[in-house]
Amino acid sequence: MDDRPTRDATTTAESGVRHLPLLDGLRGIAVLLVLWDHAPRALFPQWLREVGRLRNTGNFGVDLFFVLSGFLITRLLLAGREAGVPVRYFLLRRACRIFPIYYLLLLALGLLRPHPEIAWCALYLSNYHGVLADLPPSWLRHTWSLCVEEHFYACWPLVVSFLPPRSSRRVILAVVVPGALLAAVALVLLPANGRFDRLELIRYGTQCRVLSLAVGALFAYHEASFRTRARSWLAAAALAFAAAAGLSLAAPAIGAALQRTFALPFPARDWGVLTGFVATTLASSATLASVLALRGRDWRPIALLEARPLRAVGRISYGLYLYHVPLFAALGIHRLAQQGATWSVVAIVAALFAVATVSYLVIERPILRWASRFRRPPVVLRVAPAH
Repeated sequence: MDDRPTRDATTTAESGVRHLPLLDGLRGIAVLLVLWDHAPRALFPQWLREVGRLRNTGNFGVDLFFVLSGFLITRLLLAGREAGVPVRYFLLRRACRIFPIYYLLLLALGLLRPHPEIAWCALYLSNYHGVLADLPPSWLRHTWSLCVEEHFYACWPLVVSFLPPRSSRRVILAVVVPGALLAAVALVLLPANGRFDRLELIRYGTQCRVLSLAVGALFAYHEASFRTRARSWLAAAALAFAAAAGLSLAAPAIGAALQRTFALPFPARDWGVLTGFVATTLASSATLASVLALRGRDWRPIALLEARPLRAVGRISYGLYLYHVPLFAALGIHRLAQQGATWSVVAIVAALFAVATVSYLVIERPILRWASRFRRPPVVLRVAPAH
C-alpha cells in the first residue's frame, strides 16, 4: 500500500510531481492504526485499549490508505499524461511495486500452509471470497484491501489516460462516487438470504469501498487549490469530521428511523454498516484534505508527519501490512499475550518491523529503482529522409 516513488526517482521527467514527505508520515500513521487494531490489547495502556475498543482503528487506517492511494496515483497519472508517459509504463511500475513480495508471500504460504484462499488471493479476489465462498479462516484475510486497490489500478489509469482531465474528473463525480453509495444502499435494502452476506459486500466489496479511492483521486485534480484556498478546504474538512461523528453517534437512531420507514424484515442495526461506511470515508477524506491544506505551515502536528521515524514507517508500510497477519498468526502472538508473555509479544512486533525493513531494502527498493526508468517518455528516434 505504498504509492510513493523511491527517493531516487522523485525528480524525474515525469513532470512537476513533487514528492510530499508528510504523506509518508500519514501513511505511517495509517499502518500503525492497523497494527494497533490487530495486535494484542495487552501491549497498550488501558486508555488506549478503550479507544481501540470503541473505535475501529484498523478500518480507519485502511480507509486512509485508500484515500492516499487514490490521490497519489491520480496525481502521477495526470502528470504522466501531460509529460507523454505511456499508461503502460505506469502499469508496469505498479506491477513492480505490488506483485513481487505479494506473490512471494503467497508462494511461501502455499508451500508451508496450503489453503484454498491462496487461489482467490492470486487472482486478487479475496475481498469476495468470504461472501461468495464458504472457506475456513486463513492468514490472508487482510489482503481484501489490496484487492480493492488492485481493481482500482486496473481500471482508473485507463480512464485518466484516454479521457481529457475534465472528463475523467466527471467520471468520479457522476459515476464512481454515486455508484458506490447507491451500491451500498441497495445492498442494505436487499432482503437477507443465505446465499451471501450482503453486509460483507459493503464492508469489503470493491463496488462500495472504491468510494474512498475516488475521493482521493478527486483531490488530485484540485491539488493546487489546497494551497490557494486552504481555509475553504479546512472548513469543508471540519464539516466532514462533524458529519462523520454525527453519523457514528446517531447510527442507532438513524437505523431505527429508516427501519420504520421501509419496514424491511431485518434488524435496524444493519443500517449501521451503511452509516459506518460513509462515516469512515468522510473521516479519512477529511484527514487527507486537512493535511494537504496545512502542508508548508509552521504547525507542530504537520511537522510531526515529516519526522524521520514516522516517514520510515510509512516507507515500509506495504511490507508491514502484508506480513503482519501471517507473522502474528505463525508466532502465536495472541496466545502469548493471553499467557502474559509481554516481552515475547514485543519481540514479535520488533521482528515484523525487521522483516518489513529487510524486504524493502533487499527486494522492493532494488526493483523500484529498476522500474524508475519507466517514468520518462519513450525516446523517439527520427530518421532523416534520404536526399
